[in-house]
Amino acid sequence: MKLIVAGKDETDSLGSVVAAEAKALTEAHSVPFCSPQHSAVSLRQARNRDEYIATLQQLLRIGSGIRTVFTTPPRPRTGLLLPFLARIKRKLMCFRAYEHGYIAHQQTTHNELLASAMELERAGHEARRQSLERRISELEARISKLEGRDGSLP
Repeated sequence: MKLIVAGKDETDSLGSVVAAEAKALTEAHSVPFCSPQHSAVSLRQARNRDEYIATLQQLLRIGSGIRTVFTTPPRPRTGLLLPFLARIKRKLMCFRAYEHGYIAHQQTTHNELLASAMELERAGHEARRQSLERRISELEARISKLEGRDGSLP
């Protein structure tokens, strides 16, 4: 195997990495769709609302990027009837591949729209918060200026 990237031979630096990833991909069910830190269970670890929303937003973005692969079940190892049933099941799953792809596409689109809406709403809330903080600091400055004139509020 020879790897050329941007006209340079990168076989020494990338060859072992690519070979390891290829080996992992060939092993059945060895590649998880997401790492454990990108699990919905990580939402439980949020300490407040903002952290929860930030984690949820990140998970939605990751979820919108996942392309599901409709895999066939693993082959049964023993028995006379089991290999025959596995072949039938694989054939039946081929008929459902279109439906699976359609549902996965719908879910991906929904996740993208929801994540975009949450990001837009969060940006709006952040702009409003900054505006309110600026107005509060201006009011505090005016109050301190008024207090400084004669020592009491009007």
